[in-house]
Amino acid sequence: MSSERWQLLEALYHAALERKAEDRAAFLERVEDIGLRREVEALLVQDENTGILDTPLIKPSGRLPTFARPEQLASYRILELLGRGGMGEVYRGQGYATWTRGRA
Repeated sequence: MSSERWQLLEALYHAALERKAEDRAAFLERVEDIGLRREVEALLVQDENTGILDTPLIKPSGRLPTFARPEQLASYRILELLGRGGMGEVYRGQGYATWTRGRA
């Protein structure tokens, strides 16, 4: 990504964050470069879904929390469980740009 495109992406991302969540889609519809718009949308989705990463793994009881399998984590849609072990679970995911193609 060129420096100019990165600066534009960053500026649009921050401008979108300054708006209310319900106003962001209308704001981004004015961006003519669809690829750039999708990149900003992906960053916004990731920003909204980072809360699970802020959850402490160890609760005061010393037990690991159990989570229901999420449908989406950050900008990835969870497709299937690949494996489970002593340190956690591994899932196959699909990136935001792939699973949102074809949306109007």
